Amino acid sequence: CPAGSIPNPTRSRCEPCEAGQWASAGAAECSVCPRGKYNPDIGAGRCSDCGFPFIATDFATGCERWPLAIVFIAILIVLGAIWKLLRYARSESNRRRVFKNMSVFRSEDAGCAKGDYVAQIEKILDTRHLASKAGLQDTTEQLLSKVNDIARSCELTRQWSQLHSVASRLARSSWVEAAEASKEITEAARSRSELLGVSLSYFLQQFRNEVE
Repeated sequence: CPAGSIPNPTRSRCEPCEAGQWASAGAAECSVCPRGKYNPDIGAGRCSDCGFPFIATDFATGCERWPLAIVFIAILIVLGAIWKLLRYARSESNRRRVFKNMSVFRSEDAGCAKGDYVAQIEKILDTRHLASKAGLQDTTEQLLSKVNDIARSCELTRQWSQLHSVASRLARSSWVEAAEASKEITEAARSRSELLGVSLSYFLQQFRNEVE
């Protein structure tokens, strides 16, 4: 029998398939249209897709629009999946940037002697921000240690203005632990300066005003 029809029980003639069914050429019986497909005609050799936002009726003889609630839920699911994918991609990008910066930090000597200590602090603050967003707590602790190294270097080499610049920049940031650590180092430097007779009071007073 041609497509859309099957032999009758006595195989004396071909009978068309009913609406909602189909049959290929030479088929022995008609098949119900697959889920999501329909066929409104008698004697069809294939079924058609309903297409979004329609679904096939119970007997696959036509299509009907999805209930609005289902459409809304489907859209929310798709948007949620896209949001998760974008968030994952951004998180992975942040992690790669953090690991790249940390690799550079490990290969560099931190301190006032380099002359670009302010740039170091800015890069550390940026890396700390990325690490916080990526949930890399261990990295944040390593960065705090790096900040301490820079501030301690300024204090040990008696570069008071550089120490003040580092401390005041950290005081303006949202990184409380780093600001407190640099403040302690600055206060220790003030105690040393009283014995050295250097003019550190001006820098320290400015720093206290910014912190308080």
